[in-house]
Amino acid sequence: MTTIVDLKNSNLSRLPENIPKTVERLYLLDNNLTQLPESIGNLSKLQMLILTSNPLTHLPDNIGKLSNLRYLSVANTNLTSLPETLSKLSKLEVLDLSNTHITSEKHLPKNFTNLHNLKQIMLNDTFEIGKGSIIEYLKNKRVKVALYQVPQFKNAQTQQTREL
Repeated sequence: MTTIVDLKNSNLSRLPENIPKTVERLYLLDNNLTQLPESIGNLSKLQMLILTSNPLTHLPDNIGKLSNLRYLSVANTNLTSLPETLSKLSKLEVLDLSNTHITSEKHLPKNFTNLHNLKQIMLNDTFEIGKGSIIEYLKNKRVKVALYQVPQFKNAQTQQTREL
């Protein structure tokens, strides 16, 4: 049986300490989280982490300890970069970076290509993709790259997307 903790729209400003270590899916979208504690790395069974629509400014280095993580969404956050340890998430299949401040490869971990199981990545349509880039490399490995148009209005409900 899958252990799910759903704390969406809970007005959280910090992660509760009583999250079971056996949690496999953690839904934290639409809260007021500006950071995650290093203890997030103790959730070793975690497969899905949804942090969408939080004012997060960075992810802790211990995120790299989430060895079973398959799906990570940090869409609609204030992230400007990802920690180097993110490249240790060998099982990661889906990474949603849409509507963040991550706009070029310099904001990605140096060993980003170590994410061998990555199947889909979502980025802003303003993400700089150059010839010989990491994104080109991922596309050649048949990773689905989707670029999302950043809404012009803060409360816009629709997003346009295009695939590369």
